[in-house]
Amino acid sequence: MKAIRLVGFLLFFFVTCTDAQSQSGPFRGNKTLDYGSLIKEYRKVDTDHKMAKLIDFGTADVGKPLQLLIIDKSQSFDVSAIKASQKAVLLINNGIHPGEACGIDASLLLVKELLKAESELHQLLDDVVVLVIPAYNIGGMLNRGSFSRANQNGPEAYGFRGNAKNLDLNRDFIKCDSKNAASFNQMYHKWSPDVYAETHTTNGSDHQYTLTLISSQEDKLQASLAQFQTNIFVPQLFKAMKAEKKEMTPYVYPIKQDPKDGIKAFLETPRYSTGYTALHHSLGFITEAHVFKPYEARVNHTYAFLKTLLNHTAKHKAQIKAARKAAKTASREEKFQSIDWKLDSSSYRQINFKGYERAKKISEITANEMHFYDQSKPYEKTIPFYGRYQSRTRIKKPQAYVIPQAYRKVIERLKWNGVKMSRLEKDQVVYLSYYKIENYKTLDKAYEGHYLHYDISVSKEKDSLQLFEGDYVVSTGQEADNYLVHVLEPQSVDGFFAWNFFDGILQQKEWFSDYAFEPKAKEILANNPEIRAKFKKAKQEDSLLRKNNFAQLYFIYKLSPYYESTVNRFPIYRIETKRAND
Repeated sequence: MKAIRLVGFLLFFFVTCTDAQSQSGPFRGNKTLDYGSLIKEYRKVDTDHKMAKLIDFGTADVGKPLQLLIIDKSQSFDVSAIKASQKAVLLINNGIHPGEACGIDASLLLVKELLKAESELHQLLDDVVVLVIPAYNIGGMLNRGSFSRANQNGPEAYGFRGNAKNLDLNRDFIKCDSKNAASFNQMYHKWSPDVYAETHTTNGSDHQYTLTLISSQEDKLQASLAQFQTNIFVPQLFKAMKAEKKEMTPYVYPIKQDPKDGIKAFLETPRYSTGYTALHHSLGFITEAHVFKPYEARVNHTYAFLKTLLNHTAKHKAQIKAARKAAKTASREEKFQSIDWKLDSSSYRQINFKGYERAKKISEITANEMHFYDQSKPYEKTIPFYGRYQSRTRIKKPQAYVIPQAYRKVIERLKWNGVKMSRLEKDQVVYLSYYKIENYKTLDKAYEGHYLHYDISVSKEKDSLQLFEGDYVVSTGQEADNYLVHVLEPQSVDGFFAWNFFDGILQQKEWFSDYAFEPKAKEILANNPEIRAKFKKAKQEDSLLRKNNFAQLYFIYKLSPYYESTVNRFPIYRIETKRAND
């Protein structure tokens, strides 16, 4: 009996000591915290430390509160006071894909180390306020299992990628179909963090690195931020991680199939977190720990990166703030803005890369030839890194946009992101520019709850349009211009048109009966030589049209006053910038 008690005591002592060590030193083991245990840890941090405060900043789709830990050495926890203090603000987001759990554990390690008065990290709080979202996708984290990530090497149990609505929240930052994203948009605007980090795990090609990094794509940032990030900040992060013996590489996104042929920067459009944060002139980073490496190593590498990022945010706080200020000014003042990009395949730089040879062999399952990575054949070589993107679509900013109040979901999202607007005080008819949607393609399968439009082409027209009391006027030349233009221009790759916010305009509402319209069509042709000429030419050139009664009448109908003007008329109108000779 005494022996049993002794074994029990020793087991308890071992678990307690291991637990204590994991909180302040390297992470050990193959387990990640479940949601209840995680929030319990953060509540304890709030209780035990005056510099830490856990607040709710909204509600997740699953019904649980979204929580944010604020670590502020001044203990004010007030946004205005923190901005006035000139401290940098670093926001770390975890668990957007809860199966990729290494950041959840790494951030808790960071928080506990930061709050130790004797820790080297603690002094960084003189220069940085740290914000941590313990778990963003709470619904997915509560959907815990061990089999949803077939390629992943641990942990033993983890959360699921989809949230309570089965949405991928890292595709939702612009459209905001989830309560999570709606809450995040508002919180992000309120705090306007200088640096944003989000923790992930990636699969794909196999290589020697435990951690890869996505940085905000430089051509999507204003020049001041892009130059600082590319020339100073990111190189120092890579150098510091190498000195920690946790060398990383840019996210491995091969140009072809084999990384040996080169890799390219990931183009994070605004549906993704760092694409969204770039619209708000923040430096954004996504860590991608490698799925095949042991969970313990993934956590420790992520932890090392977060410490490194915090250190360099403190070191460069003045430069970061100056670059952001200059970026916001430039964004307000620029006349043209890019809303779509393509890879610049002519621009690259050489980087050192440590990979594994890619080889062919016959699959034991399919009996067909497949490609595999041979970990017994590591290599180190110089490969091209294609980091630049060219603007594919540039538009001239209007003096203002006019948004009918009927589009309340659009208005909501603009407000969440700090867009300033006014409202018309009376009904009026105004001569305005607007787009006609000439052509577009649509996905044939649902993607994140939408049938996304792409390859959108438009023409621009002008007309006198009826506006109503309460409609919105949104002037450009404000801090939110970058966001504003991206979401309101119909050709934008992640604009609100692409995400189906305006699909009502794509459907004709009124039609005709052929026998009833025949006399009117005859009258239209008799009284309109231009329409008559167009109709005659169309019949001469199109044999199918000649054989189809309804198609011929519809051709005339579309050119007549009976055809509704709202079909394909994009309902966000433009007040164009006045020229000196207007």
